[in-house]
Amino acid sequence: GDSALIVRKCPQKTRQVSGQLSAAVGDTHPQENSRYLPLMPRASNDFVIGPLRMPRVIAFIIGAIAVTSIAAAVLGRNTSIPLGQLLYLSPADVVRGQVWRLLTWPLLENEPIGLLFGCYTLYWVGRDLVEAWGERSFGLRTLALTLLVGVLTTAVALAWPVGAAGVWPLLDGLLVIWGLSFRTRTLNFFGLLPLSGLRLAQLTVGLTVLYAVFSGVAAFVPHFIAEGLGYLWMVPFARWQRSRKPKKTSQGTAQVFSFSDWYEENNKTKKN
Repeated sequence: GDSALIVRKCPQKTRQVSGQLSAAVGDTHPQENSRYLPLMPRASNDFVIGPLRMPRVIAFIIGAIAVTSIAAAVLGRNTSIPLGQLLYLSPADVVRGQVWRLLTWPLLENEPIGLLFGCYTLYWVGRDLVEAWGERSFGLRTLALTLLVGVLTTAVALAWPVGAAGVWPLLDGLLVIWGLSFRTRTLNFFGLLPLSGLRLAQLTVGLTVLYAVFSGVAAFVPHFIAEGLGYLWMVPFARWQRSRKPKKTSQGTAQVFSFSDWYEENNKTKKN
């Protein structure tokens, strides 16, 4: 339509609109470079819908979550097809061989508000990480994080009954990675509390602890696992990045020579 035509002809204007959307949730520096991750060039084949522009891998993940969540809700209410029961992370079923559950559990979001905010958070966090890593790398790392959370949650369930469904455990891990990647970026939390990326990562863990205190720890085991993996993922990478920086060599105090010093030194050289 007309909006797609504007995007093709005015990519800079599209970025401005995207930046304004980011500012609406408090991202005051939407194009700021990461502290540890060099940003990749923005792809020209981004997915465009109205004023929103996002990498195709982000659009694919958001679409998969939205379609699966809506389909599971409609089919579960109106038919006998238990789509949600087939996809959520049930450790007992995983042990019995239903290993696809290790990857499909983030596709199920049970509440409309959780679905909307989850998709927008993925759009907001994911586009920066895609610029830093590239689309293929982001997709593979997100897939790896999903699989690791599923495997570790299943391992915990051998001693403690836990499970997982919904995108928020995965988003918690990505928020921690984003916060540690853009440590100095300033955000305004709900327009009230200014936060750096590092403080956002810490706040994510703190809110998970608070929810666990009120609702029980078992429901938030996947969240804690994802956040812990996010920290473990980024801390060694940050150290490796710092180790690659050239070390500063210490230099002695510079000596200052006058013309008379040069003249005397020159005469000595001629006599020798």
